[in-house]
Amino acid sequence: MAAIDLQQRLQISFWDAMILRSAVELDCELIWSEDLNAGQVYEGVRVANPFTAV
Repeated sequence: MAAIDLQQRLQISFWDAMILRSAVELDCELIWSEDLNAGQVYEGVRVANPFTAV
């Protein structure tokens, strides 16, 4: 249910919301994704694109 809330609130795909919610629950500070906005912080988790320079 928390992922659905993220999906609706952030206007992202359900699967991206599931990844983000899992990262939050596991206290991750960084996730690698080409789908989400690189450099943006969602719920305390920073996104980096694996195909661009950081």
